[in-house]
Amino acid sequence: MYTRSNGISQDASNQIVVRKVAVPQWTDADLELPAEVRRKLADSVPEETRRKYDMWWGKAARWCQSHGRTVLPMSTQTMTTWVDFLTTVVSVRTGEPYAVASLNQAVAAIVSYHEAVEQSPPGTRQARELIRAHGASLGREVRRSSIITPDQLLDVVRLPQCNPRQDDPIRALVAARNRFMALVSFNAWDRRSEFVTANLNHFGVADQVLRWRFPKSKTDQAGKGADVFMPATGDELCPVQAFAFWRSALAGRGVNDGRALRRIDRWGHIYPALSGDGLNTLSKDLTKAAGCYVDGWGRTFTSHGWRASGYSAAKRAGASAEAARRHGRWSETSGVPDRVYDRAQDPVQDNPMAAVTAARRAAAGQGDADTVTP
Repeated sequence: MYTRSNGISQDASNQIVVRKVAVPQWTDADLELPAEVRRKLADSVPEETRRKYDMWWGKAARWCQSHGRTVLPMSTQTMTTWVDFLTTVVSVRTGEPYAVASLNQAVAAIVSYHEAVEQSPPGTRQARELIRAHGASLGREVRRSSIITPDQLLDVVRLPQCNPRQDDPIRALVAARNRFMALVSFNAWDRRSEFVTANLNHFGVADQVLRWRFPKSKTDQAGKGADVFMPATGDELCPVQAFAFWRSALAGRGVNDGRALRRIDRWGHIYPALSGDGLNTLSKDLTKAAGCYVDGWGRTFTSHGWRASGYSAAKRAGASAEAARRHGRWSETSGVPDRVYDRAQDPVQDNPMAAVTAARRAAAGQGDADTVTP
């Protein structure tokens, strides 16, 4: 007879025989999670994600309180009913119905909070079915940011809001921050969550090259880390010079560590960080002032547009797919997502039918094309 550890045996006649197995009982020590482990688990969640989870948890708590329901632990029925409610209202921030991604994030927030306090999370299958149905009913296209070209980037950095060489010390400070944000964002192809959590010591300059060290990112959850290098350009679009101005401006006010991006109020007070929403608003304000906020198809610029802008400009300039993949820190399995990030502003360039038109014109020049007479 062959015995398996799961308690199921098979005798010589190949008949299944179920036997009883003694299962040891857990003790209190088996169920204990040390405080240090809890802290490490909390720190493993990116700061921007934690902020969004806090927002959704607050929304859920207020809704449960107003409807006489318990938020922790939340029942599966409450989860489903709350998500159904979210599909019927509009976002205060956008004035539009919540997107599928936002609702999925809301569900993830509830599950995460339950797991953090070792409570069984509610079932999510029905809630996600409602979310899928909601997405189908919206029928809207995926909204993507517009992009800006290098020439339009030049218009941005020539704005007074990006000129650190001015007499007013507060405006010069803000301009140094803005210039640093715009030029590094365009050159590094970073994600918004990465920039707002980047520290000053993640940046360094050697041999006229600005290096940004990413301890971890969306495609590097194991935290192996990656470096992005931005060579000096010797002109107005130089990221190395922009970093030097900003670092010097901060040092002149006694700031030498902490977050690289900072909120600055009208009186010149420097705050510990700039939020993701703050970075998005700043990106919009600068492109609006430079006249490149809206493109020819009605798309508007957001902070994610920096990543697509840098990538699109590099592709237009002939950068190889492999070099682009490494610089954008896309995984080897996914490759470079041309369909998502390559947003050429000229709809004719690279259009497959443009080759057909060119061939017909070439043939017409040789007398072989059909002639159409109106």
